[in-house]
Amino acid sequence: RRDETRRDEMPRRFRVASLFTGCGGLDLGLMQAGHEIVFQCEIDKACIALLQLQFMGTLLHQDITSLATLPPNVDLVAAGFPCIDGERSSIPPSLRRPVD
Repeated sequence: RRDETRRDEMPRRFRVASLFTGCGGLDLGLMQAGHEIVFQCEIDKACIALLQLQFMGTLLHQDITSLATLPPNVDLVAAGFPCIDGERSSIPPSLRRPVD
Protein backbone atom coordinates (compact mmCIF):
# COMPACT_ATOMS: atom_id res chain seq x y z
CA ARG A 1 0.00 0.00 0.00
CA ARG A 2 1.36 3.41 -0.91
CA ASP A 3 2.19 5.96 1.74
CA GLU A 4 -0.59 8.53 1.79
CA THR A 5 -0.25 11.99 3.26
CA ARG A 6 -3.26 13.08 5.26
CA ARG A 7 -4.94 16.21 3.99
CA ASP A 8 -4.46 17.99 7.33
CA GLU A 9 -0.69 17.34 7.11
CA MET A 10 -0.30 19.04 3.71
CA PRO A 11 1.19 22.53 3.66
CA ARG A 12 -1.43 25.23 3.89
CA ARG A 13 0.72 27.81 2.11
CA PHE A 14 2.74 26.84 -0.94
CA ARG A 15 5.90 28.58 -2.17
CA VAL A 16 5.23 28.96 -5.91
CA ALA A 17 7.52 29.15 -8.93
CA SER A 18 5.62 30.69 -11.83
CA LEU A 19 6.70 29.93 -15.40
CA PHE A 20 5.38 31.76 -18.47
CA THR A 21 3.94 34.24 -15.98
CA GLY A 22 2.49 36.73 -18.45
CA CYS A 23 0.93 39.67 -16.61
CA GLY A 24 0.62 37.64 -13.40
CA GLY A 25 -3.09 36.78 -13.37
CA LEU A 26 -2.55 33.19 -12.25
CA ASP A 27 -0.06 34.38 -9.63
CA LEU A 28 -2.55 36.91 -8.30
CA GLY A 29 -5.14 34.17 -7.83
CA LEU A 30 -2.61 31.97 -6.05
CA MET A 31 -1.66 34.86 -3.77
CA GLN A 32 -5.31 35.54 -2.99
CA ALA A 33 -5.61 31.86 -2.05
CA GLY A 34 -2.82 32.37 0.49
CA HIS A 35 0.23 31.13 -1.41
CA GLU A 36 3.56 32.91 -1.81
CA ILE A 37 5.01 33.63 -5.27
CA VAL A 38 8.78 33.27 -4.87
CA PHE A 39 9.86 33.10 -8.52
CA GLN A 40 8.55 34.24 -11.90
CA CYS A 41 9.80 33.64 -15.43
CA GLU A 42 8.57 35.83 -18.28
CA ILE A 43 10.20 37.13 -21.49
CA ASP A 44 7.68 39.76 -22.66
CA LYS A 45 9.04 43.24 -21.85
CA ALA A 46 5.62 44.82 -21.18
CA CYS A 47 4.70 41.98 -18.82
CA ILE A 48 8.06 42.25 -17.06
CA ALA A 49 7.46 45.96 -16.40
CA LEU A 50 4.07 45.15 -14.86
CA LEU A 51 5.42 42.24 -12.80
CA GLN A 52 8.17 44.44 -11.38
CA LEU A 53 5.52 46.87 -10.14
CA GLN A 54 2.95 44.38 -8.91
CA PHE A 55 5.25 41.70 -7.46
CA MET A 56 8.09 43.76 -5.98
CA GLY A 57 10.74 41.64 -4.35
CA THR A 58 9.85 38.48 -6.29
CA LEU A 59 12.77 36.87 -8.11
CA LEU A 60 12.19 37.42 -11.85
CA HIS A 61 14.01 35.49 -14.59
CA GLN A 62 13.47 36.62 -18.17
CA ASP A 63 14.41 33.68 -20.39
CA ILE A 64 13.24 30.16 -19.65
CA THR A 65 15.76 28.73 -22.13
CA SER A 66 18.57 29.86 -19.84
CA LEU A 67 16.92 28.69 -16.63
CA ALA A 68 19.04 25.91 -15.15
CA THR A 69 17.18 25.26 -11.89
CA LEU A 70 14.35 26.54 -9.77
CA PRO A 71 14.91 28.17 -6.39
CA PRO A 72 15.14 25.80 -3.44
CA ASN A 73 12.10 25.01 -1.32
CA VAL A 74 9.54 25.51 -4.11
CA ASP A 75 6.38 23.54 -3.31
CA LEU A 76 4.42 24.20 -6.47
CA VAL A 77 5.28 25.02 -10.09
CA ALA A 78 2.58 26.94 -11.94
CA ALA A 79 2.72 27.65 -15.66
CA GLY A 80 0.67 30.05 -17.69
CA PHE A 81 -0.90 29.08 -20.98
CA PRO A 82 -0.42 30.97 -24.24
CA CYS A 83 -2.48 34.08 -24.79
CA ILE A 84 -3.74 34.32 -28.34
CA ASP A 85 -3.74 37.74 -29.92
CA GLY A 86 -6.72 37.75 -32.27
CA GLU A 87 -5.12 40.29 -34.57
CA ARG A 88 -2.09 38.13 -35.27
CA SER A 89 -3.62 34.68 -35.07
CA SER A 90 -5.53 32.56 -37.51
CA ILE A 91 -8.87 33.35 -35.85
CA PRO A 92 -11.39 34.33 -38.54
CA PRO A 93 -12.28 38.07 -38.46
CA SER A 94 -15.90 37.23 -37.67
CA LEU A 95 -14.83 35.64 -34.37
CA ARG A 96 -12.39 38.33 -33.26
CA ARG A 97 -13.42 40.50 -30.36
CA PRO A 98 -12.87 44.20 -30.96
CA VAL A 99 -10.19 45.81 -28.85
CA ASP A 100 -11.29 49.03 -27.14
